Amino acid sequence: MKKSILWAAMAAMALTACNKEEIAAPAEGQNLVYREYTATIADGVSTKVNFGEPADGKISAYFQDGDEIALTDGTNVYKGTVSKPEGEANTLIKTEVPETFALKAAYYPYEAYNDGKLTVPTTQTYGSVPVLLQSSSIEGENITFSAADAGSAVICYTLTGDIAIKEAKLYTPTTANLINYKNADYELNFDEPLALSDIPEKIYFVVSASEAKSVTLEVLAEKPEDALGTADFSYYRRKTSVIEFTSGKVIEMPLLELTKESINDGAMVWKFGSENGGANSWTAGNNGILDATNPHYAAVTMGSTYTTTQKNGDNVVELDQPYYTFRSDFGIKTGFDVNIGTYRYCAIMSDVEYIVRDGNIAIPAESGAKVNVDDKNIAGRITFDTATFGQWHGKNSANGKTGAIKTDIANTNVWYYDMLGDFGNGTFLPTNEFTTFKANQAFQFKIADLKVTLKDKNKVDIEAPTYKIYWIGFFNNTSEIQAMIDQTEAAVAGENTPAE
Repeated sequence: MKKSILWAAMAAMALTACNKEEIAAPAEGQNLVYREYTATIADGVSTKVNFGEPADGKISAYFQDGDEIALTDGTNVYKGTVSKPEGEANTLIKTEVPETFALKAAYYPYEAYNDGKLTVPTTQTYGSVPVLLQSSSIEGENITFSAADAGSAVICYTLTGDIAIKEAKLYTPTTANLINYKNADYELNFDEPLALSDIPEKIYFVVSASEAKSVTLEVLAEKPEDALGTADFSYYRRKTSVIEFTSGKVIEMPLLELTKESINDGAMVWKFGSENGGANSWTAGNNGILDATNPHYAAVTMGSTYTTTQKNGDNVVELDQPYYTFRSDFGIKTGFDVNIGTYRYCAIMSDVEYIVRDGNIAIPAESGAKVNVDDKNIAGRITFDTATFGQWHGKNSANGKTGAIKTDIANTNVWYYDMLGDFGNGTFLPTNEFTTFKANQAFQFKIADLKVTLKDKNKVDIEAPTYKIYWIGFFNNTSEIQAMIDQTEAAVAGENTPAE
């Protein structure tokens, strides 16, 4: 049910403060006495931004019966309980304190208070906004509370669409480095899925006040019917500019429309092999030979360069140990669009890592040839490269990939890249619109610098290595990737099973 009023109170808020101050015990011979305070939340007259109606950067904030408030004299802290007597306008805080107690400050909610400050809960609940309040003035038995200096801000998203949101997460990194979207800073739970419609719905996150940060929203919803895997789908929306989390401020984000048709459009997977359309517009560069006649994969035999000399100052000298360099990139020249906000992972299933890292090259024993291995024990390099946005984390994507998944096919695994992250040069792809990879510009995997050095100047013909590519595609989550792996493994196993 839609909440027309957003409560500041969170009586059941699940928050544990570390090293929480306990209610002080009275000194020996000292009795606790009953005391009442009146509580008022400032209406914003004295502050630039505070919590009022859901307009002009404000939301409503008021106390509920039973809310607990921390009361302190600067040394000890006592618990006060909110009471709203029926028919009375005043909000009362009832407590028991020593006769000599002199109130210096009050904080709401009690469970968020620890050692002079309030802590924002990282797990929050839809329908309740855990606003942090602290006393802005104390006059006798009257306490005025304000959010302006309580150490929190509120981020508000207005949503329309036709999906049902099961959970929402907020990521607030302070740097432009590769963002780890596995660990959200704040989570918003729902008692039941929030069904979006044409009528705007608002969701709120309370965040700790801080310097400017990047903000990314993730919402989880049921996966589309035709999607792979079993996991719910995550949809991401990242604001392109940073936001200052000023204490007491309500930050209204632009309207987001999340319709199944728009957010799930643009899935892109290329399968290779004679049963899957052959090479599907992909090509082998650098004089490589592409063969897509196998039912399940395309095979690329790498092109080679034979080097016998090198430049030494102004002179060109013969090498005592000439070498072969093998290279053949695998790329697509036709343009395509993809929705990174939905399909965040670019993945490739291939045995190329085995070829490149382990130097699986047919070398005649009599040649004395060897694979030239660098200090990282990588013979050659695999680089995920797009002309439009640059190489993924520099020259060596073996260090830049997000993750790898092993398969049951010999020497074959899957590499995947988180396209939501930084490309390594400060470039981020948009999440609220399609990314266009242009035609006739590189979108490829560079398979290069695979070097074989000969023992002496006697040339030996080295057989060029061949690698296989089963598929390349964009996926919402690793469950989808695993489902594609399972399909491929089953198809290959079925091909190899003898007929009855």
